[in-house]
Parts: sequence; C-alpha cells; structure tokens
Amino acid sequence: MAAAGTADCDAPICFERDDTDFIVRYSTGGMKSALTSQELKDERGVAWELVKQVGSSLLEGRDLVSVSLPVKLFEPRSFLQRLADGWRYVPFFLTRAAQTTDPAERFKIVVAFALASLHLQVTEKKPFNPILGETCQLHFDDGTEIFLEQTTHHPPASNWEV
Repeated sequence: MAAAGTADCDAPICFERDDTDFIVRYSTGGMKSALTSQELKDERGVAWELVKQVGSSLLEGRDLVSVSLPVKLFEPRSFLQRLADGWRYVPFFLTRAAQTTDPAERFKIVVAFALASLHLQVTEKKPFNPILGETCQLHFDDGTEIFLEQTTHHPPASNWEV
C-alpha cells in the first residue's frame, strides 16, 4: 500500500488509506473512494453475521438454501427501480437517434445508449426482488415516459415501454 497522501506509484493502481477512507488511485490519472471506514466496518459485521447463520445451519443439519441474507446487504430499492437507472440516458441518446437519418450513425447512437448505463448496473449492494405486479414510472423533461412492470416471478421477467 502506498502511504496516505502519496500520488506517486509504479503500479497501474495504488491503494491508499487514511483514517476515514480507502482511496483507489490510478496511475493514468483519477481516483475514487472505495469505502469509508464505517462502510468497511458495517460490511465486516454483515459478513460475520452471515458466517454465524451458515455455521448454525450446518450444525443443526439444515439445508443452506434456507439461510437468508442479512437485510444490510441490500440496497433500499427493488431490482425494478435499479433497472430504471439504465433508462436515464434515453432523452439524450434515443431522441438523437430518432432524429438522425443516416442508418450507420443511428446504429452508433443506439449502441452508445446501450453501453452508457452499464456502469450503473454494478453496485456493492443487491436490490430487493420486485413484487409481482410492481410498477415504476419515469418522466423526463423532454416528454419521454417509461413504464416498467414486473410480470412474472418464476422465471423473473420485467417488461417496459418507452
């Protein structure tokens, strides 16, 4: 680990730590805060709670499928709400694609839309499973409306309309 406050590093990625944060510093420039000390402490507590549940189930001879995940592992939204995050670039990309007459340019814009929100789908916490019939509605300033609905549970399927 590099010393706190040190920006020089020979490796492509350097990890720094001070009293409150863990910092990931990239040699090509840029950095991000990985976890605060409190978040790390909370995650350790959740991991320990999960280990105790699994150990207790094994000792009692129960199936591990019955072990439920601690609520602290979940983000306070459902999967349907997280799915809606991927649609936030609709007004920018798809409106432009609809106005473009060149098919190759339209294809590039639609691919850019598909890739633009991938980073929003990867988070540290798991969303709750949506309830059958749950809906989510998005309304953008340009008049774009998106409607999402959870239509089946097994297999899970969500439908949407733009």
